[in-house]
Amino acid sequence: MKKIIVRVKGGLGNQLFHYAVAKRLSIFNDCNLIIDNKTSFQKYDYLYNREYNLDNFCIKERLANKSERLEPFEKIKRNFLFYYSKFQSFENKLIYTTDFNEFDERLLKLKIKKSIILDGNWQSEEYFKDIESEIRESLIFKNSHILKKNIFYRDIMNKNSVGVHFRSHGYKDPSIDSSFNANKKYYSDAINYIYNKIDNPYFYIFSDGRTNINKFIDLSKIEHTIVDSDKNNKNPINDFFLLSNCKYFIIAASTFSWWAAWLSKNKNKIVITPNVVQTDMNKTSAWGFKGLIPNKWIII
Repeated sequence: MKKIIVRVKGGLGNQLFHYAVAKRLSIFNDCNLIIDNKTSFQKYDYLYNREYNLDNFCIKERLANKSERLEPFEKIKRNFLFYYSKFQSFENKLIYTTDFNEFDERLLKLKIKKSIILDGNWQSEEYFKDIESEIRESLIFKNSHILKKNIFYRDIMNKNSVGVHFRSHGYKDPSIDSSFNANKKYYSDAINYIYNKIDNPYFYIFSDGRTNINKFIDLSKIEHTIVDSDKNNKNPINDFFLLSNCKYFIIAASTFSWWAAWLSKNKNKIVITPNVVQTDMNKTSAWGFKGLIPNKWIII
């Protein structure tokens, strides 16, 4: 039977996009979905040394074996597939990478003829919006009974909780926030927007630990809690769970908070996202491109 093998990579947000896109494509093609949870982390994630995090969810698809990971001589086989696919039509490729950031409608209609490998970043809900219920069912937290014991959980559920996320892109020096970040004005305008829409909002602030929050928000003017339940950035599932249970969102230019907001079950949620363009930062993992932000979200 034909298979779609998805190479999961990057942080939690990117991993969720990889899974959701591959899941939808496997349903459309009535074929098996296999998750490669090792190759990208063991061989290609030199800078961040991140780990596979999708095992925190109720995902039923099996993990790839050595043959499906192209072992042994993975790099040689991978390069051959790249070279071969370069000269094939879109429908006949054996390995798929991302050609551009914007939503690629071709992927929705792709009927595969053989087993394929997905090895790119396709970041838009349009790739899986038509199977949203299946995606949400797969992404139920596996150990929610444990996660709910977190000291912040009850307050988040009982208050008009607003999850505020910060992420630093100052890679070379963690103390410096680059121009790719949402700026102080964004957070100020977003907080004012929330105050105009929500009674008695309470702000829960989540950060990757690299951002000086005081440079972006005057904390003395808002009721807030800084959430620091995750000490290990390799497995940020506690913070992600808490953030996804907030009722309203001020997200960063980050797929981590994108997914936390998307998974929120609050039907009246407000999601505010920064009007930041990062396409010069990374060809296949950026922010601000067409198709990334759902229509109902508010861009400031």
